[in-house]
Amino acid sequence: LIECMKLVGSNEKTIYWSGTFPGEIDLSWTPNGFGPGQFCFVYCDMDTYQATKDAIEFFWQRMVPGGIMIFDDFRWVPCAGDEKAVDERFCKVVGDPAIDFKLRIVKDQYACIVEKL
Repeated sequence: LIECMKLVGSNEKTIYWSGTFPGEIDLSWTPNGFGPGQFCFVYCDMDTYQATKDAIEFFWQRMVPGGIMIFDDFRWVPCAGDEKAVDERFCKVVGDPAIDFKLRIVKDQYACIVEKL
């Protein structure tokens, strides 16, 4: 967490969480320009299928339009569950009525970026 904070920095709109997910996340805060519990950027370094799936279920519904989720270790064999969870949620067949959003997805070696449109 310390290394991430050094790299990204902090201000009144930047909040870092480390620990049990999602039990320890406080949604009562309201950064300037956002409603309670809304997110514009989420970096997921979960390493397992279930944790990545849980992060998608928790954060995606709270993402603002234009919000971005980045998934670390995507397509990295030891963390194959990350790719499976992302593909299950975001890579459905066009016309599938289960899709309730528009998105842009960029898959790269070891990272995946999903933007909510």
